[in-house]
Formats: sequence, C-alpha cells, structure tokens
Amino acid sequence: KIDLDTYEPFKLMRVFPTKSRANIRVMHMLHPQDLLIYTALVLIVKNDIEANRVPVKSKRVYSYRTDILKPQVLYGAKGSYEAYRNQLNAKAENDKVKFIAIADIADFFPRIYQHRLENVIESVATGQRTRDVARVLVRKLIGNLMGRNSYGIPVGPYASRLLGEAILIDVDATLQSQSVNFVRWVDDYNIFCKTEYEA
Repeated sequence: KIDLDTYEPFKLMRVFPTKSRANIRVMHMLHPQDLLIYTALVLIVKNDIEANRVPVKSKRVYSYRTDILKPQVLYGAKGSYEAYRNQLNAKAENDKVKFIAIADIADFFPRIYQHRLENVIESVATGQRTRDVARVLVRKLIGNLMGRNSYGIPVGPYASRLLGEAILIDVDATLQSQSVNFVRWVDDYNIFCKTEYEA
C-alpha cells in the first residue's frame, strides 16, 4: 500500500567496519522496511541487467551473475570467486602475456552517479515496468536514502551489487569490442598484455 513516488525512507545508519589493518570503509544499514523495498525493486530489474552484461561464456566477468530462471534470487555466488581466480591464473600462465595491468575503481559504490544508473536501467529495460522501477528505485528511493545527493548508492546491501554491475555494462562491452584481454571482479579489472606499452 506504500506509494513509492511519495514514500520517505527511514534515515540509514552509517557504520565503519575495518577494510584492512589501516583502513576503514563506510557501510550503510537500511531500515528493514527500506531494505525489503530496495531488494524487491532490484529483483524486478535484475534479469534485464543480466541479459545485457558480457555473457558468462566469455569468461571475463565473474561477479554477481544472475540466473534469470530464479526470480527470487538476486545472484549466485557459489564458486564464482574461485572461478575468477582460476581464470586469472590461466591467463597469467599464457606465454603471450608479459604484463598485467590492474585497475581498481576508487570509491566505486559511493561515487556512482544516480542519473547514469537510472539511464542504464532504462536502456536495458525490456518493458515499461522496468522503466518505471528505474525511476522509482533510483530517483526516489536511492536519492532519498543518500540524502538527495546525485551520486552514491547504499554500500552493503546485496542488491547494490547488481546495480554496480549494471553501471559497468558499457565499460565491459567497450573493452570486449576492442579485443582487450581482461577479467573483472566487481570494480577490479585485470588486463593481460603482451607489452608494457600496451599495459
């Protein structure tokens, strides 16, 4: 019965878990009601996002892959990271690979532009429902949760992981179209090169 066009979410809680011995990261804890709404909206758009990602069979992108035959499951995680690590090792052992360029997107989730996220979801949408969800999810819910800033999505909720993957659809597609030999896990790119100049 909640009208998401006018709904004001609860204020989220910022917590600061350790990332390493010397660093901390910001994470967001959503009110349970907001977490349910957020997750439900992402479940609606997840299949359209997955259908536009670099295919699994390309063995390039391993993080948070969705099974479109499981509507109540955000993504499967079992064995994904191990498969990613195995692919890194296989590519690194190739005789043609002499250099590996490693790129990590700094502050990835806190710096995602919400307008771009909304555009990505709308562009992959196969129906009006997904386009409507894109507007409500990003402009209304995420925008309000993030203090009406134009950037950032909640860090921590599982649903955010799929939105992060959506943002990188065009980056992955561009790299693949240019025959860049890369493997990615979330915001970490590993690019396998023949020369230092190429790296």
